Amino acid sequence: MVELTDMMKKTLEDIYVNEFSPTIPKRCIYLATASKEGIPNVVPMSVVKVVDKDKIMLMDAVLVKTYKNLQENKKASVTASYYREWELTSAGEFKVKPIDMQKWIDKTFDGWQFKGDVELVTEGEYFELAKNMCKERFGEFVPCRSAIILHVKEIYSVLDGSKVQ
Repeated sequence: MVELTDMMKKTLEDIYVNEFSPTIPKRCIYLATASKEGIPNVVPMSVVKVVDKDKIMLMDAVLVKTYKNLQENKKASVTASYYREWELTSAGEFKVKPIDMQKWIDKTFDGWQFKGDVELVTEGEYFELAKNMCKERFGEFVPCRSAIILHVKEIYSVLDGSKVQ
């Protein structure tokens, strides 16, 4: 069984932006799905929460192709990457590392790809949590259709593709 680390959890959940530039996010998260015919679809995600040691919850509001794909094909992947110039402190906060230009050129990002099976939840605890997070992030005008629960089965590095767990 896989278990997400603290750094993985923080990268998935932290929606705040770079303190030096509000247009540069600390992390990028994408959800990849495929139709029953194998046609891929990838969408950026912003409402994400780790709800168990091997479960990632994403909020679905207007994901038309993604929702259809997940009804047909329960396999999905979430990629979470972050700027390597950020580090997680012992207090659980991101902090800017001193910039090493060679490192910036060589390895700008780090992160993981989480693969597994998806469950679409439209009632109960996870759905209520997703609705509340959606309302907090977007206000009243973006309704939550479902909570997407990814049951993580495998974790890979985005740098070299090696299996982490």
